[in-house]
Amino acid sequence: MKPFLISLVLLICLAAISCQGIADDEILIKDLETDPSYTFLSLTEIEWGLIGYGNDGNNRLQLPIITTENCVYRLSILEGGEIEGRTCPNIVFGIYSLTDSEQGAIVIENFVVGTEALETFDPHYFDRMNHVYRYQLTSIGLKLYYKGDNFILFTPH
Repeated sequence: MKPFLISLVLLICLAAISCQGIADDEILIKDLETDPSYTFLSLTEIEWGLIGYGNDGNNRLQLPIITTENCVYRLSILEGGEIEGRTCPNIVFGIYSLTDSEQGAIVIENFVVGTEALETFDPHYFDRMNHVYRYQLTSIGLKLYYKGDNFILFTPH
């Protein structure tokens, strides 16, 4: 009985350790470079580069789907309520409104592909962008929150 219990405990420990690993398409948020000056940046008139998707409840960041070496996701939030950017071969655009800038409340709407290629390499990107309700400038970049504590992370490019 004792060898069985020891084996069972070892199996449970190994399972717990393997669950702690990160997937190939993830990085640890704690491993990202930080820059305290990001917290003082303006939300607008900066070109932001997509880093990935995270959640405040864990320390992982899911990387975007990148299909080619030249594939980039860029975003510029312009004065006057417009958003423009790139997703791999596409030009994208949308509109936004700041409903309470002191609290970081923002609404992004009609974020769509604006070119003929219409290729969306990361199908989650548009859905998440169209559900953004809050932003936060942090030492790791711009967090656009889209569902609870889930966020899209961008850094200045």
